[in-house]
Amino acid sequence: MYRYRTGLLLQRVQERTTATKALLFSELKKAVLGAFLIGAAAIALLYTTFFVFLLVTEAAEALLPRWAAYFLAALVMLLLSLAAAGLGLHRVLRMRLAGAAANAYRKARQAFSPSW
Repeated sequence: MYRYRTGLLLQRVQERTTATKALLFSELKKAVLGAFLIGAAAIALLYTTFFVFLLVTEAAEALLPRWAAYFLAALVMLLLSLAAAGLGLHRVLRMRLAGAAANAYRKARQAFSPSW
């Protein structure tokens, strides 16, 4: 009787663990696809930004010498990229998503672990 209950409990734990792993992997697949699409959009935005700054530079040539217009546009692009990189790094360092997922998995394991 005792072995039957222990075996049944272990079977339920394994089923719950398998279900949790399947759920995590399905969410991971969605996240990878989303990251790929965001990366593709970022590349398109990068090319678009380049051509917008090229347009602004050509328009600024009416007021400034050609070298000064290109220098100004390059300086603005550099400042914007540094600001974006700083903001992105700040957000990544604040993010605790991976730790939260690991804690949820540990809590699920503890909830279904036998307490003998």
